[in-house]
Amino acid sequence: MFTQYTIANFKLENRSVRSATATGTCEVTSGIPEQQFYNLYESLARGHPGLIIQEHSFVSIRGNAGPKHLGIHSDDMIKFHKKANDLMRAANSSIRICCQLAHAGPNGIATDKIDVNTATISDLEEVVQQFLEAAVRAKQKTF
Repeated sequence: MFTQYTIANFKLENRSVRSATATGTCEVTSGIPEQQFYNLYESLARGHPGLIIQEHSFVSIRGNAGPKHLGIHSDDMIKFHKKANDLMRAANSSIRICCQLAHAGPNGIATDKIDVNTATISDLEEVVQQFLEAAVRAKQKTF
């Protein structure tokens, strides 16, 4: 449990993993983290897990699963994720961080959510593009 572990080229300090869990510590609709979010993740990093999988990060406002969830739906969000990552790395320099990209589809809270039963090819292509753009954002924050 407390020995180094490697998955492909992904080296972990140990086998302890903090799984993605919605914390409800972000602004109600924008997904911008509140101070409580930063405090929590910094504290988690101080416990020295090998990996933290950051919570559900919606790739589109239409894909937000619930109020106070974390967003990664625009380039404006990069600075908030970077701040969290910097705090975690300051608390634990060997920590590995992953971002859980998500889209709630028909289970989202948006009034114009995507219903998979009536979605067009264009709707689905848009969601694929949103995941791609969110993945690029996640990488820019040095995950």
